[in-house]
Amino acid sequence: MQFTAQQLSGGGRFSHRCRIGNWSEDEFLEEVRLKDFLKRKQEGRLYVTAKQQRLQRCLAATEPSFSPDGLLYFGSAVMIVNEETSAFMACDPYDDPSGASNKESNVYTVTTSPHNQPVARNTFIITRVDETDGYPGEVLHFGQHFRLQTHPSLTGWSLYLHSEPVSPLSASKFARKQEVLFTPNPSGNTKWKLVHPDMRVRFEMEGEPVAANSAVVIKHVASNTALASVRTAQENEFGREYEVHCHTYLSAQRTHSCMAELKGKVTGDIDTRPQDERNVWSLLMETPSPDMLSTQQQQPPPPHPVDQHTAELEAAPQTTTQPPPPEPQQPEAKPDEATAQQQQEGAGAAPAPPAEQFQSTGEVLAAHAAQ
Repeated sequence: MQFTAQQLSGGGRFSHRCRIGNWSEDEFLEEVRLKDFLKRKQEGRLYVTAKQQRLQRCLAATEPSFSPDGLLYFGSAVMIVNEETSAFMACDPYDDPSGASNKESNVYTVTTSPHNQPVARNTFIITRVDETDGYPGEVLHFGQHFRLQTHPSLTGWSLYLHSEPVSPLSASKFARKQEVLFTPNPSGNTKWKLVHPDMRVRFEMEGEPVAANSAVVIKHVASNTALASVRTAQENEFGREYEVHCHTYLSAQRTHSCMAELKGKVTGDIDTRPQDERNVWSLLMETPSPDMLSTQQQQPPPPHPVDQHTAELEAAPQTTTQPPPPEPQQPEAKPDEATAQQQQEGAGAAPAPPAEQFQSTGEVLAAHAAQ
């Protein structure tokens, strides 16, 4: 068998059509490779096809929920944007770091993406933790516990935003802070709450409804640390995105804080430093225009059903029972002279003849003269 110098050095410079070297084996190997390629293409197992399917599923268009009064409600689909990176929180359901972190179940990476269109991977559902948490209605309030769930069109099961304290086996990939992932198991580490970003009014805003598209701080309930995003770039199938982890970033400024502590207005355990923009987020929804919203606020609220029924009863006409009006009295006929004479003579007198039988005075005198 004759081999060329290129084949002996490891480089296949000639095809099987050139009858040099082991051309029969090269021809058979090429046929096997072609059949394997066609089979994997038919089954959709090619890397290009699989990536295209993953991108098509993750980038499927969605639509955020509409809030008629500008408030956040449970069950609403929202987009979450960070003030520091101006990027939107996103989930990568095909990046599973559970093998490297020794997680008990499958977990998926969380990043912030500059892609600002509502798609399946950056749209999330606000779910309620406990129906008997003491907050009325379906409106989300400051301090109320909730969970962030992925959009149903992303995966065939629900994934919840999860975080746990830093440990030798659990930490963010680059910043080595508290790791944030998506997990299919709801637990105590998947509970979150919203607080106001302004420290001066945070206590007063506790328990108030949360307005959509407003700046908030998302805190992890179990560790009491704030969700953050930093400008640490990482590459994935969707391009360059930023890391998400849990760490409370506060400004170095302490304006009047020492003076307030000296006067006894605040204590050392109360956060008085401003919240950094890395911890500030906005939950975006579709809301009415400001003019329409102001018009709705000027309109009086709908009355309570009991009050409305009372108002209808008061506005109804009075239906009290009144005595019937007296019947009109007919004028009595004036009695003639015969009737008056008959009444004077008594009840035993004969009735007066009709008016046709009365004779005139002349007729009476003529009849008497004839006799």
